[in-house]
Order: sequence, then structure tokens, then C-alpha cells
Amino acid sequence: MTPFDLALNRAIHFGSGKLALLSGLVKDSLPHGGSGLVLILGRNAEERSPQIGRLLTELKAEYRVQTILVSGEPDSLFIDESAERIRATGITGAVIAIGGGSVIDTGKALAFLLADERIGRGGKNETICAYLEGIQTLGMTDKCLPLFAVPTTAGTGSEATKNAVITVRGEKPAKRSLRGDALVPDTVILDPELLSTCAPSVIAASGLDAITQLIESYLSVKASELTDALALSGLRMALPALRGWYGSRRNGTGSAACGDVLYGAWLSGITLAHAGLGVVHGIASPLGARFDIPHGVLCGRLLGPSLSAIPRRIMSGNTAYGKLKIISDIIGVESPADIGPFFTRLADSMALPRLKEFGLTGEMCAGEAGPCSNKNSPGSLSVEDRVQILEEAL
Repeated sequence: MTPFDLALNRAIHFGSGKLALLSGLVKDSLPHGGSGLVLILGRNAEERSPQIGRLLTELKAEYRVQTILVSGEPDSLFIDESAERIRATGITGAVIAIGGGSVIDTGKALAFLLADERIGRGGKNETICAYLEGIQTLGMTDKCLPLFAVPTTAGTGSEATKNAVITVRGEKPAKRSLRGDALVPDTVILDPELLSTCAPSVIAASGLDAITQLIESYLSVKASELTDALALSGLRMALPALRGWYGSRRNGTGSAACGDVLYGAWLSGITLAHAGLGVVHGIASPLGARFDIPHGVLCGRLLGPSLSAIPRRIMSGNTAYGKLKIISDIIGVESPADIGPFFTRLADSMALPRLKEFGLTGEMCAGEAGPCSNKNSPGSLSVEDRVQILEEAL
């Protein structure tokens, strides 16, 4: 049995209508009203969801509230400016993040910064960059404000992970992780009703991100029996549901399948946090910092080409090859060599944009593949393999 350490949410509430529990859960966390709440929301969240609108009305009647609106993937400047705004209010009670992965990552970063007593003394530590992997000057602490995460998309699994991805702008922009066990949200509400208004394009990109995370963590060289079981459970549930949910929304109808994808996305957060990811994310992270390409689109477009490259580098008796056989059985194709084309066709059927639509060209692929990594992918993918992956995603 492979040894493992597990960092999980303290409470998970899954099911339609579970958002109604949040007000009471917050009250239990702040029995005397605390010092107010920080609400992190995606733009137009209240307009898109009557449930969220009703909840916010309740919370604002009960507490002092500072709202931070998130548009796009968070960068270090946005995090620093938001933290400064919140500190000026004196609010340090709890953080509630309701939205997609970018919203929840923002909530994690702010919940950590607002609890760190080293902040507020001036100097170089007045920035989230002091804590980001690769450039950090301060170590992480185990302190974080109480954090409630409520995903409204089914993709990143950020509600289950112990990191937040922050873009650092500059001459050489890069995506960096804020990482520590304290960043795992205390309480998660997984309410499928909140996904009912997701646009088909969001369903495709976020859903394929979750599928990518399940597959990469399952194939990871750091996988364990535990993460394998969770990843396969998520994949078996989420993949057929994703296709059904996307189809129903394209036809203008709702679908109960969104709950199955939401479940798979949450599991993908657990498995990636404990088994790591692979070459898709090894390419997507640096590429996403340099090009304005949504993360889910990158993952969805790189998944097929990556799963075409990996079987070519693995011997048939290898453990990873056996796992590829299991994946091929789940998706209903004949052999591991057919898995990559299956996911490329799936991305096409969901109208996922190709990378050339964001300005990436064939001439750029060699230069972009160099700084990328294989992360925890099985096999030994060369720079030439990564170039081919990029070219096939154009």
C-alpha cells in the first residue's frame, strides 16, 4: 500500500438546494457576528442566480460585508489591491467565495493574507508574491480565515485543493502557486442548482479541465491506491454526464447530469492535490501566462494530443499502460492508442476553440514547448513530443 497524507475539507455538503445551509453554517462559524464577512464573487453572480441573490441579501442584513468581484484569472496586483481594500474596513471574520476556480483561488489567497500577522508592517512582504512558489521570501503559515467555497462551475476542483494559482505579470509572466494545507477550504457547498445557468462554452472548458485532472492524477507517477480509486470514480461519473449536460444546455434545457460533473470536479481537486498532474498542465501553466487563453480551453485542447503521445512512450507491460487500458475500457475505445483521438473528437464536438484562435502559431510551438515540463506524466516525453502536442492542438 502506497503511503499517503490527506488534507481535506472539514465539511462537504452535496446536493440540490444545499446553498440554503450556508447562512446557518456562517453563523455557527461566527457566533457573535465576528468582524464581518468578505464575499468573493464572479461578476453578475447575483443576476445569474436567484439563489445567490437571496443568500447575499440575508448575509448583508446580518453582517458587515466587503464584496470583491473577480473577472478572469487572478494576478498578484489584483490580490494585493483587494487585500488592501479589505484591511481598510477592519473585516477579518470569514471569507465566502462563490464562483468558478478563479473566484475560489482569490478567496484562498485573501483568506491567507488577511490572517497573516506579518502583513501590514511595510516593506517587501506587502505582496502575495512573498509567498508564491519559485519567488517566495516568506514561508507559509498554518493560519487562514474561515473559508467557505461554493463552486458555480464544475472544473478546477479548487474547492478541494491546498493551492491557489496566481499570475505574476511582468516581462516574463508566469503562473505561480500559493500552497499550504491551510488553504484547503473549511466548508464546501456543492449545489448542482447553481450550475443550471452555465453557458455551453463554460461547461465544455471547465468540464474538460476536470476530466484532464482526473486522468492526469490517475496516470501520475505519484498516484496511490486511494487517488486511483477516487480518480476512476470521478471519471466514470463525470465523463458521460459532461456530454449529456453540454448537449442539454445547447438545446436550451436543464440537466441533472451537472451534479455528476460537479462531483467529478471535486474529486479531481482531491486527486490532483495528492497525486499531482501531468504534461497537459506542464504545458498549460506557462502557456496560459503568456497567452490570453482560458485554462480550461488549454487543458481540453491539449488532453487529446497528450494522450496520443503518452502511449507511444510506455511499454505494454508498464503499470501506466495497464491504467491506459482501463481508461480505454471506460470511454469505449479499442486500445490506448485510441484514447487521444477520442478526446480530440470530444473537444471538437463541444466546439472548444483551437489554440490558433488565440494567436499561437506553428512557428511558435518549438519555443513554447522548451520551458514546459512533463510534471508527473508516465513515460519520458521529449521536447519534440511536446512540440507535436502543441501543433496538434492548433
